[in-house]
Amino acid sequence: MLGNLLGIRLDSMRFLIAVLLGAVFSFGVLCLGWNRWPHRRLGRSVSLVLAVAGVVLTAGVLANRGGSFYPTVGALVATAPPLPMPGRVPVRTGRGEVVSVRSPQVGGLQVYLPAGYRDPGLAAARFGVLEWLSTVPLDRSGLAGRLDAAIAADRLPPVMVVAVPSGRDAGAVRQWAIRTLRARSDRAGWSVAGPVDGTGCPLEVALRRPADYAAAAGPACRARLPRIPTDRLDLLATATADRPAEVSAAKGLHASPPASIQVTEYVVDPSAAGGPGASDPAVLEWLGARLPAPIVGPEGHSGVHG
Repeated sequence: MLGNLLGIRLDSMRFLIAVLLGAVFSFGVLCLGWNRWPHRRLGRSVSLVLAVAGVVLTAGVLANRGGSFYPTVGALVATAPPLPMPGRVPVRTGRGEVVSVRSPQVGGLQVYLPAGYRDPGLAAARFGVLEWLSTVPLDRSGLAGRLDAAIAADRLPPVMVVAVPSGRDAGAVRQWAIRTLRARSDRAGWSVAGPVDGTGCPLEVALRRPADYAAAAGPACRARLPRIPTDRLDLLATATADRPAEVSAAKGLHASPPASIQVTEYVVDPSAAGGPGASDPAVLEWLGARLPAPIVGPEGHSGVHG
């Protein structure tokens, strides 16, 4: 029972709605009962405190959803809660590396590890993860070099990139990555993306699994926005100008998204797409504004060895 309590998500839409309803209820009690309490001084004092607490709690939940400081009750009450890494760490710049690993779910994979991953001083740090949907091997796509440059220019925090061949495999490596790599386990720590002209559909993946990803960038494909409220999700719908269907799909998503989903449309000239499997610098910059910094917490991971 305690485990279930500690696992309650503090950054979910359901929790936010519950807290908001509680705040509205306490404010209603304050207004309706102001002149009706048998003991007015006590009744007014208690109802006023509850109403103020409801407002403060709602503001705290909204702030927590934005920063994902405490994703669960367990993280909130932990003796050593995860803390954001301080501004700029000494190993923020440098050359990352692409390593080949195997996961039980997908088999052979390539993973980009930022320079900070090998720093002994950051052995307790857990890194955000970008799942990259592309059939082009990571070490041949040029993505690693662009990641190094973006991290060195402080346009991107140090993140790991797990290359998966298709949308069907996206999400399948999540638990493996959390156990085997020093990957963040919270929703804010995971995003999914792919090349502007790629055949993968990162937006479809994120919309099918909105509880797993905080951001997605890539071709819209046949993605459909949900009609019911969901956790906040940032989408970058990309397309090349010579593919009318992709442009139309991107514009369709951008037209009328629900309030909890922010959609940005990005159409590029095909000559600027960079070739099959390439990463567009503007897409990396968009991701850099949304991908999280490493965090330090009590969890320990063996990491990869190569």
